[in-house]
Amino acid sequence: MSSYSERFKSPSYFQEEGHLSDKKMVLSWDCTGDHLGVGNGESMILLDVGDGGMKKSTTVRTDGDISFLDFHPSSSNIFLTSSPKSGKTKLWDTREKSKATWEVENGAVCICARFAPDGNTIATVTEKNELKVIDVKSGKVLRSHKFILEVNEVEWDSSGEFLFICTGQGKLDMLHYETLKSSGVKLCAHPKSCRCITMDSNRKVMATGGYDSSIAIFDVDELICTTAIHQFKSTVERVHLSYNGDLLTAVTQYEKNSLIFDTNSGDVVFEMIHDREPFTARSFAWHPSKIVLAYERKKSGSSGMSVVGIAGLQ
Repeated sequence: MSSYSERFKSPSYFQEEGHLSDKKMVLSWDCTGDHLGVGNGESMILLDVGDGGMKKSTTVRTDGDISFLDFHPSSSNIFLTSSPKSGKTKLWDTREKSKATWEVENGAVCICARFAPDGNTIATVTEKNELKVIDVKSGKVLRSHKFILEVNEVEWDSSGEFLFICTGQGKLDMLHYETLKSSGVKLCAHPKSCRCITMDSNRKVMATGGYDSSIAIFDVDELICTTAIHQFKSTVERVHLSYNGDLLTAVTQYEKNSLIFDTNSGDVVFEMIHDREPFTARSFAWHPSKIVLAYERKKSGSSGMSVVGIAGLQ
């Protein structure tokens, strides 16, 4: 991992976009990696990303704050959003800039929404512990299941036949897609509630974050925990893996700096710094095929304004 460490130390590694907002933003790359989606209050802003940096290309008005943003795995025009205010999951097309393709009323705040690997369905989870699977073409709910106990974020396996859901008992419950019932495989991830989950682009490496302030990293094929990271003092709210599963970043509740970790050893590769000062990123998104990391941070001395940056454009 020494090559990663040296690369992050390059003076030109971090580049920031002048677009500012007074709200926290959520980030997601499209499937090509040529565009970065920025969920910003009432809209999704699409940035063209290249060797020359970033520039705004498209704005889609989403009519509500965005808590989750995800692009279709094979179409760069299709993306989904979930809104904490309306409680709705919506599907959008960047070519239709003012109207959603469809929307689904969740009846509660949607805490997670993710496309299946084939892009034909979407899995959502609400704060009322309900899991839904939605058909992408029609927007119809194909199946749903309400859990008695707490559940949080969900992720798909590579086949789309199983889902991994985070539970309040600190476990990852592997569910059958057809029934949304447990397969009987339950992975111990945290001693307290398991909060969030992510996978690399090939769905070979999986990481979870918990209310116990730790991160667990799993080999998906073997279904075993390979590494644990205990660097934090507050809840891990989001975890993000690089496309190859080598590197990891996390958003936590109270930490004052952002770190990049080696998933094999659990060691810190780099502390994120801009203008010689460490900073706290509030959102991350790794490029789908390169060691390039997008982030959002509060701009120093700007009374809550935030800025989007990308590390890795060279």
